Amino acid sequence: MVEAPQPAPSPVLTPPVPLEQPALHPVLRATVLPGPGGLPAADQASVRGRVRLRLLIRADGTVARVDVLVSSDDPALDEAARQGLLRWRFAPARRDGVPIDAYLLLWVTFGE
Repeated sequence: MVEAPQPAPSPVLTPPVPLEQPALHPVLRATVLPGPGGLPAADQASVRGRVRLRLLIRADGTVARVDVLVSSDDPALDEAARQGLLRWRFAPARRDGVPIDAYLLLWVTFGE
């Protein structure tokens, strides 16, 4: 009797995790949230700007690229978030324990 080949196990994937998080702006307070998320209506009154970003995290934990996916409608806030996140450092994503390049989606909210 010939046994059917077993399917290969799915790879174990872990996402990037922030290690070093320099301030995004020297004056403005910013909150960074992962995933699709949203703000409760009560928190929206104090929001001055909110931007959705996609980061390309290299296998060495550095940020290779930051793209604005949803603008805050304030180019200065968008750029502050983009430039600030370029300085962050991450524990890289891993596939079966091996560091890999990966994308990470974040919301950045600038408040008063």
